[in-house]
Parts: sequence; C-alpha cells; structure tokens
Amino acid sequence: MKINLLNISLNNVKHNKKNYFTYIVSIIINISIFNVYLNIANSEKLRALMGKDSLGVAGLLFNLCSYVIILFSVIFMWNSTSFFIKKRKKEIGIYALLGMKNKDIAKMMFMETLIIGIFSLSISIVIGTLLSQIFARVFMSFIKATGDIGIVFSFKALKDTLVNFSIVFIIISIRAYRIIYKFKLIELFKGEEINEKEPKNKALKGILSIALLILGYFFGSLTGIKILGAASLFLALISVIVGTYLFFNSFFTLYVSLMRQRKGSYKNVEKLLALSSIRSRIGSNAKSLAVISILNASIIVAASTTMIITGLLEKDISNNKFSYVYHSNKEADKIVDKVLDKYKDNKVKNDIFIHSLKFSENEILKDGTEGRNIYVIKEEDYNKLCDAANIEEKLKLKNKNSIAILDENEISSERVWKIGASKIKSVKVNENINMLFGDNEESMNLLEYREEIINPEVGGKTVVVTSESFERFKTFGKPLSLRFINVEDQNKSKELTEDLNNSLHEKTKISSYYQSYESVSNVSGTFKFIAFFTSLIFIISSLSVIYFKIVMECDEEIKRYSIMKKIGFSNKDIKKSMGKELAIIFMLPLILSILHALAALSTIIFLQIEGAIISIFIFIIIYLIFYGLSNKSHFKFIIEMI
Repeated sequence: MKINLLNISLNNVKHNKKNYFTYIVSIIINISIFNVYLNIANSEKLRALMGKDSLGVAGLLFNLCSYVIILFSVIFMWNSTSFFIKKRKKEIGIYALLGMKNKDIAKMMFMETLIIGIFSLSISIVIGTLLSQIFARVFMSFIKATGDIGIVFSFKALKDTLVNFSIVFIIISIRAYRIIYKFKLIELFKGEEINEKEPKNKALKGILSIALLILGYFFGSLTGIKILGAASLFLALISVIVGTYLFFNSFFTLYVSLMRQRKGSYKNVEKLLALSSIRSRIGSNAKSLAVISILNASIIVAASTTMIITGLLEKDISNNKFSYVYHSNKEADKIVDKVLDKYKDNKVKNDIFIHSLKFSENEILKDGTEGRNIYVIKEEDYNKLCDAANIEEKLKLKNKNSIAILDENEISSERVWKIGASKIKSVKVNENINMLFGDNEESMNLLEYREEIINPEVGGKTVVVTSESFERFKTFGKPLSLRFINVEDQNKSKELTEDLNNSLHEKTKISSYYQSYESVSNVSGTFKFIAFFTSLIFIISSLSVIYFKIVMECDEEIKRYSIMKKIGFSNKDIKKSMGKELAIIFMLPLILSILHALAALSTIIFLQIEGAIISIFIFIIIYLIFYGLSNKSHFKFIIEMI
C-alpha cells in the first residue's frame, strides 16, 4: 500500500495544533515584525520625513536589525524543532513499528515543518502588511515627524521576507529530517523518559564554570582599552558562553545533588521530589537555558545601549543654547529680520549681537597648530549670553591675566585644554598657559573650563577674556560679529529654519537649534523604535522556548504530581512546589542574563546609568508577568490531568 505522506503530514499538523500553537504564533510574530521593518525601511515617504542627515543611519539600523531577527529566528526554530520531535517520540515509534521506514518518517517530518512554514509565512505577510500601517505611525511619533504617508507597502520587503524565511524554513525542515535518523527504536518508545546523562567530573566543571564567568567579566571590562579591545571582546564572549553552559550543565546540578545529600532531605518527600525534578530539568536543558541566558543578555545590552546612546544624543541638543547663531553682516541681518517677521508663531525672545575675534591656534598659542580655529570673546558678552540662555552662574575673571575656556566637550571629567597635534600639551584648570599678543608672549591663568555657549556649527573652542585683554587681542585677530537669536516654540520652527537656510544661501554661516533637534530626534527615535520592538520579539521568543520546555515535560510532571496527590499533598502544596520549580527555571537565566549584561555594559554604563536601570527593570517586569501566567496555566493543566 502506498503511503500518502502529504496527507499524513497535514493531519499531524491539525491534530497537534495545541502543541504547535505557541510555536506558530512566535514564528508569525518574528516574520511579521521582520516584514514591518522592511516595509518601513523601504518606504520612500518615511525616508523623506527622516531627512538626509539621519537617513543613512536609519537605513543601516533597519537592515542590521532585520538580519538579527533572521538569525534569532533560526536559533529559536532550531531549538523548537528538536523539542517538538522529542515530544512526539512515541508517535514516531508507532510509525516505525507499523513498518514505516526512517526515510519516510523523515520525509513526513520535513513536510510537516514545511507546511507550518508555508502557513506561518502566508499569515505573517498579511499581518505584517496590516501592522506596517500602524507601526509606521508609531515610528513617526518616535522620530517626532508629521504628515500623510499613505499606505506603507514595499514589493522589495515582500520579496526579501519570502526569500529569507523560505530559506530558513528549508534549513529547519532539513534539520527535522536529519533528527529522525538519530533515534533508536527503544528511545522512541521510552519517549521523554530518557534524559541526558549526568555530566562527568561535575565538581571540576562546576568550579570551571564560575572561573570562566569571572574571567569573561574581566575580559569584558578591558574592551574599552584600544589595544586589547577586539581580543578581549572575543575572549569575553567565549568565556561567558562556555561558562554559562557549564553553569547549567554542571555547577547547578552539583549544587542540587549536594542539597539532596544534606541531612534531613530524605525525610522531606516534597523537597526530595522537587530536587530530583529540578536536577533533571536543568541538566537536560542546559544548552537551551544557556542559549536563553546569552540571548537575554544581548537583549538587555542592546536595549540599555540604545537608552544610553539616545540619552547622550538628546543631551547633545542642549549644546545649541540658541535657536539661531550666524556670522553677522548688514546684508545677512536684513534678510534674517525680513524672514523672522513672517513667522508670528515663532516670535523673537532674545536678539543679541556680540563681537568676537577669530584666530588660528598657532596665532594665539605658542604650542598651537595651524588650521584649528579659536574664538575670543569678552567676559561681559559671555555673561550677556548666559542671561539669554538661562545660565545662572556668571563668569567672574580675577584680572586681565585670567581666562576661561568654552568647549563642546565640557563633559570630560579631566577638563583639559589639549594644544597642538604631534606634541600635545595639556593645560588644566588653575594652570598657566603662554598666549601670544603678536610677537609678545604672556602667561595667562586658566581660571575655569565651561560648556560651549556658541552653537558648535559656527563656533569652536572659545576663550573668554577681560575687556582689557580683548582690546589687546583686537590688534592681531580677525573681527567677527555674531548674532544670537532665540525664538518661541523652537521645537516647531521647521518652516522658519528652512526659510532662513534658503534665504541666507551661502551668504553667511548659520547654525540652528531645529536642525540638530530634527537630526537627533530622527536618529534617537529610530534607535528606540528598533530596540523596543526587537527586544519584544526576542523576549517573546526566548520565553516561548522556556514555555515549550515546560509543556514538553508535562507527562513526567503529571506522574510526579500524581504521586504527591496520592500520598496526601493538597492542591495548595502542589501549587507551591510547582511555583518554586518554575521560578528556578525562569529566574536562573534571568539572573545570569542581568549579570552578563552588567558586565558587558561596565565600560559605558557610567555615561547614563538611568537608561540601563530602566531597561533592566522593564525586562524583569516582563519576565515576572510571563512567569506568573505560565505558572497559572501549568498548574491548571496539571490539576486537570491528576
């Protein structure tokens, strides 16, 4: 009799829909979001809204993220395929007993996986297209853009989604095909009773796991050193990955074994059964739990890094203290006044003219370098700008030989003025520096190091001097008038900014707050959008792997809890025992993930610790919610079965 493998495969998918449901949903989420990303990345209207400055960065981020999703999907589906086939060992054993050849069984599993892939891919394309319309608007809110973008759909996104995930499903189907040949008939009928053997030399491997983790964290802390950066990163990754696997495979099983051998453990039946189950679960799932820990750590690192980077980018906007700063001249001033009069919603709040002097570094400093510009302004003009920029602390120079430095890199903890190129001379606060007044050289005291107040695009390193010193420098410097303007509602000054840029076209150099605001909003918004949704996908997928593990081991759990029920344990006792076991399965990867992430972030976390704390806190909350839901549904299922 000829066996119709396609019909059998279709029936198997239908009959196993309860087991496949979570798996298919997770796959659909992965593919749908991948399709959403590509639709957004390839939308010409969205690209136009992002602006030229941030378009390249945004495109790179979307493309990079899409391939990370594919990689994660392969890892997720690779593990999940093994779970489902192991779950169905007895079913496969019956097929073998009835005379089906391994070749036919393997073909059947290949077809099943392919059927699930085709179904998931078809549904995902539809969902992805629909979600693109929603997420495109969400993305616009992230980058603070407005306008009508119409329907967001890209044939390139459709083609790339179909091609990439078709390849993924073919690879996974081949994986399912090959797994069948590894099983022996006795293994198939024992089903899930056969667990991985307890590791040999677990004491030695357990100690080694802790040593490798500590070593990995140490190497991770060296990544900020340029000479050791790449090598230390590689060594950190290898040490942490191997250490994590050995932690689950050997260290924790060793710990549980020692707990079982403690005096009094054998008198507590509940504890004895729980410890046996935990040891079996952790040991047999060591690879999966290690993968989950590493992936979760990656999620936290990516989310935290995004929060840190976007926090710094948004802080960078504050370097633009004024709505507009430009090199003033009669023609430019007339044009600016005319344009400003047209925009009543952006009324002028401050309008300040100051005189500055422009020098090449080697013209004003003995050890200076040709080509670097330095600006000199008067103390009273600086304080006038402070009033307009709402800077409370005014500058008070002691005498004509005192100076202050304004620099956009003021966040540096050293606050050092580095002079020269090949031979850099550093000058710290309260140290003296030799400055040139033509052919004369004079020692000046660096009294303060302050944040730049002139918008970076039209300024640079600025020296603040007394009025007396300014008059002396006047003889040798190039006079340069600067105009500083603040307008109302500067976050909504796009039209005004564009009008000024077009009107002043090449007539003078102008810097605007809104251009920086728009560029930073686009880049930081893209970072946040990608980090949020990618992290969500990764969390759902990694938690699904844990959930699959719980479901796969239900048969063994039912037997154990049936014994507990028969010897007098109440449902409350069973629920308590179950909660503790699941807590260990969920919390061990969580704790290790956080430790790994903190070690990886150790070199940058000081830049903005709030971002890392928020990311970790959100991750923990999501994890705890999923644990609570899993515990509740698992308990309900077990109680119904016993």
